[in-house]
Amino acid sequence: MALLASAALMAGEAAAVGVPAGTQIQNQASATYDIGGTPFATTSGTNIVTVDEIVDVQVTLQSAVVPVSTPDTDQVLAYLVTNTGNGTEEFELAVTNLIGADDFDPVFASVWLDDGDAVFIPALDTPYVVNSNDPDLDANDPANDSVLVFVLSDIPSSLADGNIGLNRLTATSVVMGAQVAGFTSAGTGDGGTDAVAGTSGAQSQDEGTYVVAAVAVALTKTSTIVPHAIFGTQPVPGATIRYEITVAVTGSGTAQNVVITDAIPVGTIYEGASLELNGSGLTDASDPDAGDFDISLANGITVNLGDVPGGALNSVINFNVLIDPN
Repeated sequence: MALLASAALMAGEAAAVGVPAGTQIQNQASATYDIGGTPFATTSGTNIVTVDEIVDVQVTLQSAVVPVSTPDTDQVLAYLVTNTGNGTEEFELAVTNLIGADDFDPVFASVWLDDGDAVFIPALDTPYVVNSNDPDLDANDPANDSVLVFVLSDIPSSLADGNIGLNRLTATSVVMGAQVAGFTSAGTGDGGTDAVAGTSGAQSQDEGTYVVAAVAVALTKTSTIVPHAIFGTQPVPGATIRYEITVAVTGSGTAQNVVITDAIPVGTIYEGASLELNGSGLTDASDPDAGDFDISLANGITVNLGDVPGGALNSVINFNVLIDPN
């Protein structure tokens, strides 16, 4: 199972708060004066203010609404946990599925910490264990100020189409716990500074949504090499690849506004007027038929199937590309 988070991480990352904790702000006053025409100078002692640590965190949902079956297992929601303070802090993660403002309660399965590629891959990502590998985030290091967290839940059986279930991820400072903004913990900040709860109160949460969809859309893509007079079916420069996308809609509901897109691969050139739907040609232009090329998607094909009921005959899309001979 793999889940690709939004390329830009949908809500983006919040910024850290100002000067890093432990920074010494030094200041010294000086004066010059004359006595009997002779210039003199004097200075004050050096005043040092050590910046305290602000403990702040932000949890931001990264997933759109996740369609699920009933029953279903290991359905993924992604959250971004960001240290928005000015120091280094560990945050404990907690999942709540018993929220009450929904139609059903998802069943908690597991929590995983992303390895940095924004894709849930169990073989690469790390299972999260409370108080064992709590995320240690440095607000002053853009490469380590946040972590993408995958929350997996199972979906109960016998739910109705359209039922929604909510899931909440909460991140809380390990050292401080949840506090009111401005609460101060003496000496527990970076470098022995005081730790001060920021506007989040050292705790943040966000919620994601599962929706039961009694319909599923599956895509299968295959390719063949169009026979060449000399090279046969070898995929050499100048050969033509014919792609076929089969769209299967199953279940008792209706998939609405089904739009299929496919970017033309790097190293190939789209063959004009080769786009077909169920054996009938589609124009490349923006017109009343279902398809186009390089209009809805830059250098890509788009086919709009509209509303498709579950159990309908599969739709088959074909188009050709040329392996760039230059």
